[in-house]
Amino acid sequence: MRKQLLPLVFTAVILASYTDVKAQYVLKEADEHYELFDYTMAIELYKKALDKKETFHATERLAECYRLTRSYAEAENWYAQVVAFPEHEAVHVFRYAELLQNNRKYAEAKEQYERYAAMPVETNEALLQARIASCDSALVWLDNPGPAEVTAKPELNTEYSDWGAVPYKDMLLFASDREAAEEVAETVSRRPFLRFDRGKSPNRKIYGWTGHKYYRLYQSAGGSVERFPIQANTDYHICAVSATAGGEELFFALTRLPEKLGKTKRGVPSTITIEIYSVKKEGENWSDPVPFRYNNGLNWSVSDPYISSDGQTLYFVSDMEGGLGGTDIYVCRRMDDGSWGEAENLGPEINTAADERTPALDQEGNLYFSSKGHAGMGGLDIFHASASGNSFASPRNMGYPVNSSHDDLTFRYFTEETGYLTSDRREGRGDDDIYYFTIKKVLHFALEGQVLTLRTKEPLAGAKVILTNLDTREEFTTRTDADGNYRFELAPDARYRVRAEMDEYQLHKAEDAFTAGLEASTTLERDLFLESLYPGQTFVLENIYYDFDKSNIREDAALELDKLVALLKEYPTISIELSSHTDSRGSDSYNMALSQRRAESAVAYLVEKGIAAERLEARGYGETRLVNKCSNGVACSVEAHQLNRRTEFTILKK
Repeated sequence: MRKQLLPLVFTAVILASYTDVKAQYVLKEADEHYELFDYTMAIELYKKALDKKETFHATERLAECYRLTRSYAEAENWYAQVVAFPEHEAVHVFRYAELLQNNRKYAEAKEQYERYAAMPVETNEALLQARIASCDSALVWLDNPGPAEVTAKPELNTEYSDWGAVPYKDMLLFASDREAAEEVAETVSRRPFLRFDRGKSPNRKIYGWTGHKYYRLYQSAGGSVERFPIQANTDYHICAVSATAGGEELFFALTRLPEKLGKTKRGVPSTITIEIYSVKKEGENWSDPVPFRYNNGLNWSVSDPYISSDGQTLYFVSDMEGGLGGTDIYVCRRMDDGSWGEAENLGPEINTAADERTPALDQEGNLYFSSKGHAGMGGLDIFHASASGNSFASPRNMGYPVNSSHDDLTFRYFTEETGYLTSDRREGRGDDDIYYFTIKKVLHFALEGQVLTLRTKEPLAGAKVILTNLDTREEFTTRTDADGNYRFELAPDARYRVRAEMDEYQLHKAEDAFTAGLEASTTLERDLFLESLYPGQTFVLENIYYDFDKSNIREDAALELDKLVALLKEYPTISIELSSHTDSRGSDSYNMALSQRRAESAVAYLVEKGIAAERLEARGYGETRLVNKCSNGVACSVEAHQLNRRTEFTILKK
C-alpha cells in the first residue's frame, strides 16, 4: 500500500508544481498588460491565474482592473475579497468604500470610510470627512430630487462611450469610441494616458484600457450622426472639444506620440498623457493643430478645455506640479499678441485633493464643474459655483437627478434652462451616455441692508428688523449683526415692507421691497434709519390708515397704535402731539374737521390703553400736508389717496 501511495503523492506534487509554474506565467503576462494599462486583456489573464491559484496579488489586481474600467459591481465584489485578505492595506478599504458608494450602498460605504479613518495611516482629513458626509447627503438628495428632468438621448448614444456634447453652430459636437464604418479623422479621451513599451507603439486601432476604438469627434444635426471633419494628425484619442461663439476656433484634447521620447529605465513603459490643441477656420478647412502653452505630455496631463465665447479666456484641468492634488482647474487669459498668459489655479474653494474635471461657464459667468473631492453622491459629481467678482463662491452640489452614484460630468447649458451632460449611471446604454436636461430656473430673491442712525449714519448692532408680507400679513424678524447688517430671503411675486426697532430710537421710514415682476435672481438693498428721541421729532405711524370719510380706528391701525402705547409706557415723561391728515377729496373745511375727529379718535384709543390724557394733544391738519401730488382736482388712484390719510406723532417734551 505504501508503494502505491508514493507514486500518487509524487504525481500530485509534480502536477501542483506544474500548475504553480503555469499560474506564475499567466500572472506575469497579466502584470505586463496591467502595467501597459491594457486592462481588458489583464482581466482575462488574472481570472485564469486565479482559477489555478488564489493569491492576494492577483485578486487585488483584478479588482483594480474592474475599478479602473468602471465595472462597479464586479469591482465591489472583488474588493470585498481583497479587504478580507490579512495583507490588505488602508487604500484598499478606501477604494472598497468608494465602490460601495458607486453602487448606492451608502450605509455600508460610510462604515468602510469610518473603518479607514480608524486605521493608522496618513490621510487627507478634509477629503475623508467629505466622503463620510457624502453618504448621508446622497440619501437626502435621493429623497428630495431637484427641479431637473434628465433624459438619455438614444439618437446619440451607443453601447460604447459617448460623452462631452457641446454646441457648435446649429449642431452638437461630442466624442465617442464607437465602431465607425469609415476610418477617417482623429480625436481625444476622458482617460488621460497611453502607455506602451518603448520598443513598439500602442495599437493604432484598439485602446487597451477599454478594448474599444480610440475616441473620435462626431457631429449631430437633424438626427444624423457622422464624423466631424477635422485633421488632428494623430492615430489616437481626440475629444473634449470646446468652441468660441462663432465656431471659428476649436479647442480639444488629444494624445499623440512625440518624435522623441524621454529616457526611461529598461523595461519601464513610457506614458504619454493627454494635451490641448486648437485649430482655426480657414475658409472651408481647418488650420493645423496648435499646441497649448502648458502641454507637457511626458510629465503631466492637460485636458478638458473650455474656451470663453469671445475666445479670450481658457479654462482647463491639469495634474501639473504645484496643484492641490489630482487634476485641478486652471484659467488662462489670452495676451494682446495672441499668446496665453500665466495659468492660475482656481484655488481651494474649487479644487480639492481629489480630481476636478470639465469646467464650463453659463451665460451669467457661473462655473459648472465635476469633482470627486467635494461631498457628492459617488464618483464625479457636478457642482455649481456662482460668479463672485473675479472669483467664484463656494460650490454647491447640483443634487439628484443631475448627479448619480456614478461619474457625472460635462454639464453644459445650451439655453437658459436646457443643456447636456454626460454620465455612466447604471441605467445607461453604454460606458458613457449623453443626457439632455431641463432645469426650470429657480429664482432666488433676498433683501439686505444696514440699520443706521439717521444723523451720524453709524451702524446699529442688535436692532430688531421686521419684514412684513403685505399680501399675507405674515411677519419675519431678525437682529442686525455687529456691523448693523441684516438679511432676509424673499418669495417670488410678493410685496414686502421692512422696518427696524430699537430702544431709545424711533424708525425714520419703513421701506418697501417688491419681487413681483422681477425676472432674474436679485438681492434688493434697503438701508433703514433710526432716530434717537428728542423734542420736535415727527414720526409717521406706519399702516395707520382710515377708510374714506371715516374716523374710526381700523383693526390694522390698532396694531400700530399699540406699538405707540408701548413706546409711551417705556418713556413715561414723553408728551406728544398726535396729528391726522386727510386726502384732498372733499372740501377743505370738511377735511380739516374730519382730520381733527380722526386725531381725537386715535388719542382716545391711547387713553383707553392707559396713557394719561395730559401727555397727548390731538391735532388735525386736513389736506394741508399732502405727501404726494394728489391735491384738489388731480386724478389719483385709491391707493395714492390713502397714502395721504395718515397719522403722525411729534415729540413735544421728553
